[in-house]
Amino acid sequence: MWHLLDRSSSFVLTWSRKRHRGNLATLQGLRLRNLCSSDIVIPQRAVKVEHSRSSGPGGQNVNKVASKVRLRLNLGDSAEWLPEDVRARLVEQQSKLVTRDGELLVSCDETRSQTQNLERARERLQQLVTAAAIKPKARGVPIQERPLPTAVKERRLDTKKVHSKKKKSRARSGGTDFG
Repeated sequence: MWHLLDRSSSFVLTWSRKRHRGNLATLQGLRLRNLCSSDIVIPQRAVKVEHSRSSGPGGQNVNKVASKVRLRLNLGDSAEWLPEDVRARLVEQQSKLVTRDGELLVSCDETRSQTQNLERARERLQQLVTAAAIKPKARGVPIQERPLPTAVKERRLDTKKVHSKKKKSRARSGGTDFG
């Protein structure tokens, strides 16, 4: 596994040979794509890392090793690195993960390794922030709320009348014999 360290933060971009079969140029492409201007780089000073014992199976190490990782990202006034509109969208999109104190909590206890859980939690945190950085498309007025032009209404009613006459002409004219 390869690790790249961005100078403005301590988040490590990882590249696994198992997942990406390629050369260093592919790795450079991943690095450039992840650190482009549309992505927001999270500084390390903004993230608090907590470790605790994980629940579930773990064998003899379950009561010894603190493999669960919880990241706390303060979204309050101290997050000047995060634009205000992105912060508002992040709080709106991830309202279940935001505490009353305005901290975004991301935890991971998927593996038995603390370092792998830390990497996964950081990736998940970066994905959440990047998703909130995408501005939603400006939508027009829904079709249901627009008034229909009179010509469209008349055309629709005319087609309904023609369809109704067609159905009536197929009906049997004599009696109610269904047999």
